[in-house]
Amino acid sequence: MSFGQQVITDISFWLVILLLALLLNYLAFKTLRSRTITLLITTACIAIGVSTIIEKLDFNNFIDQQQLSVLEKISNIRSRLEGEIQTDLEISKALVIYIKSKNFIFTKEELNKISQSILDNDARIRHIAVAENLVINYVYPYEQNKQAIGLDYKKNTLQWPTIERAIINNKTLLAGPVNLVQGGVAFIGRLPIYRTNDAIQNIDNLWGLVSVIIDKEEFFKAAGLYDKNDLSIAIRGADALGEDGAVFFGD
Repeated sequence: MSFGQQVITDISFWLVILLLALLLNYLAFKTLRSRTITLLITTACIAIGVSTIIEKLDFNNFIDQQQLSVLEKISNIRSRLEGEIQTDLEISKALVIYIKSKNFIFTKEELNKISQSILDNDARIRHIAVAENLVINYVYPYEQNKQAIGLDYKKNTLQWPTIERAIINNKTLLAGPVNLVQGGVAFIGRLPIYRTNDAIQNIDNLWGLVSVIIDKEEFFKAAGLYDKNDLSIAIRGADALGEDGAVFFGD
């Protein structure tokens, strides 16, 4: 309620009290002819009004305290979510740095060592994929994820919009939760890799894409979403779309 609406409500309340007091006074004086009784009636009406205002103030104060408590809890949950995401993506950038440091010339065995190191340092990361020219040509671990080899992102109508946004904006985007080609549900952090470090990047300067698959359940656990909580939480913003994204956790 706005300040103006609150003022109007308060004035209306006291007008009702005043009219009630005047009506009761008129009836009492007309029938009983006693000024003492009319004074008592007026005093009682004022007391009722003051008592109601005090109760209202106490209730508003209680609501304010509850709102502050909820905002604090939501802020903590958000911080944990953002912290876990940032940790996963920062660890994954090691692969991007390595690829660029080798001037895009490397062997699968070399990538395996870096990828294994990333998985060892982050249990939430299920696997890693590299897509040169936007076609997946490397996954780690291989056996569990070899179904993804050959996937052309440009021809994948479900994943391409998010990938295109990551390329155009030249930044890492977290997509998902998505159903994986090789089975399961996960979030995918996509890191575009450009051949040069020009200020203006475009698809012509794009070497490829590193995808980091983050297990949905493990991520939710790490962020504390399954912890005992007196709040019913829902999270909106699937595929990094913010308020426009669908709800992907809770109701």
